[in-house]
Amino acid sequence: MMRLLFYCGLEISQLLKLECSDYNRKTKMLSIRGKHQKGKNIYLFSKELQKQMEDLLNEHEYFEQDEQYSNRLFLSKLGRPLSMKMVINIFDKYRVMAEIEKEVTPKDLKNSMTQYAKELMIEQCG
Repeated sequence: MMRLLFYCGLEISQLLKLECSDYNRKTKMLSIRGKHQKGKNIYLFSKELQKQMEDLLNEHEYFEQDEQYSNRLFLSKLGRPLSMKMVINIFDKYRVMAEIEKEVTPKDLKNSMTQYAKELMIEQCG
């Protein structure tokens, strides 16, 4: 989840709307539903992220407990879709485990990638 937020620049709400069918295993493309029914396709360039998506999809059936939510990509242990609060709690858990003292949120991941991309373009353009 955190890598998708960072690499793809997703909002948490976009992440939570993802369905298993939004990822094309052959093309490595992820279809994102945006605001006002606008969407975009994002190529997952990271081999590690591609593998994690494969693993997630292969293990997905273990979390499917309610047919109503079976296509949602991210499910809780109880088979229900994750909430925004759950994502924030998971993020905070790993932030503490990584001994990051600064108060950051999942939204900061999106902003970090945007800033990284800008710096990279400036560096390459000279």
